[in-house]
Amino acid sequence: MKRVTFRFGEGFRVAIGNKRSQAAEMVLEPGQSEGGSDNHHRGADQWLYVVSGKGVAIVNGRRSSLLPGTLLLIERGENH
Repeated sequence: MKRVTFRFGEGFRVAIGNKRSQAAEMVLEPGQSEGGSDNHHRGADQWLYVVSGKGVAIVNGRRSSLLPGTLLLIERGENH
C-alpha cells in the first residue's frame, strides 16, 4: 500500500505511482497550459483529478472539458 497527502504547490508533481500508473498534482494559473501534442508516458497510466477551476484536456487530439470533480485517466502512450 502507498499513501500520500497532496500539497498543491506550484507547477506539476507526481504525487504517487508505480511502474504501471501515477497520480499527479498540478497547479496552473488562469491562461497557463502544460504538456503538448508530443507529451506522453511510455511506461505508466496517469490519473488527474480536478479540485477547482476549469479547463480543457486534449488527449490524442480529443478535447475533454475539465471541471471540479473531474477524474481523468490518461493511458500509457496517449499524447496529452
